Amino acid sequence: LHHVNAIKVYSPFFKGLKPKQVEKLRRLAEGTGIYLGNDPRNLVPLLKRKHRIDPDSIHTFMRENGIEGSSKWPFLSTAGNKPGSYNPQARMAALLEGRSVQERFEVMKGFKEWVQNPVNEELSKLRNTIAK
Repeated sequence: LHHVNAIKVYSPFFKGLKPKQVEKLRRLAEGTGIYLGNDPRNLVPLLKRKHRIDPDSIHTFMRENGIEGSSKWPFLSTAGNKPGSYNPQARMAALLEGRSVQERFEVMKGFKEWVQNPVNEELSKLRNTIAK
């Protein structure tokens, strides 16, 4: 099973929040159809090779598009990362530090539209190739 909204990718939205704030953000997210963690609505079956192994796997797509970190792009190194690595989650966490639950939620909605939706389109293509 693959998490549609990857745990690692969405973790920066929750970093530094207190448990009640985490619950509030999760409720706000669910209200707009952003399901997180092991929620059954956030899981899709995917062949192992299309999950992480094949050159066209969903996690390869996310790394190649800067959604997941990679150690293969030294030119994308950012503050707080070791040289030769790129960690978009650390960068997002730094940008969200000290932000309110509502501010984080507003960023999350934009993230869904501009980042998650293209990932979901790619995931749909991978799932369709398996069915054939």
